[in-house]
Amino acid sequence: MCRTLMQTNHPFRATSSAEYALIVGSGVGAAASLAVQQLAIASLPVTMLVAMGLLNRYRLDSRVEQHLADDSNAEVRLPEPSAPQQSPATPAPEMGSHAPFFGSTPRAGFASNLANAGLEVLQEAQQKALQSIGQILHQARSEQQLSLEGVYMQTYIQLHQLRAMEAGDLSDLPQPFYVQRLIQKYAQHLGLDGKAIAASFPL
Repeated sequence: MCRTLMQTNHPFRATSSAEYALIVGSGVGAAASLAVQQLAIASLPVTMLVAMGLLNRYRLDSRVEQHLADDSNAEVRLPEPSAPQQSPATPAPEMGSHAPFFGSTPRAGFASNLANAGLEVLQEAQQKALQSIGQILHQARSEQQLSLEGVYMQTYIQLHQLRAMEAGDLSDLPQPFYVQRLIQKYAQHLGLDGKAIAASFPL
């Protein structure tokens, strides 16, 4: 009976050990599979983020290349020059119309001619006044027996200017304003009324 029990128990113990081994192996495999799945699930967001980042970068590079290609192929259009505006033509005077004042001379030309004529008249008056003033200065210097060199040393008026004033020569003298000042200084040195004599020289 004991043998029968041992014989019946021995296969039972072998079968139980195999089953335990299978159970343990299945549990280890399941645990390993679960760990792998958890690891994959845990790493899934990072992988997806990397993939999305690479995809966005690829799309951005494609758009930039397309934009550069469009710009290089685009033609530069310059604004067309506008036609110059023509001023309305001045109508020609009729043959029967009266000629303008003083012939066909423009107003600007007439004013210029008038100014030149006035300047010539003024220069002639200055020349005549200087001639009479020069005689007065020469006579006063001669009466006082003064030399031109002596007058130059006292007044510092250049010798050629002293000679030009006595000779009534405007060509060797500065501007009329300074000529008037030289006359006044020279006349006062000779004891004359310098202001009155200089005022006779027109400006």
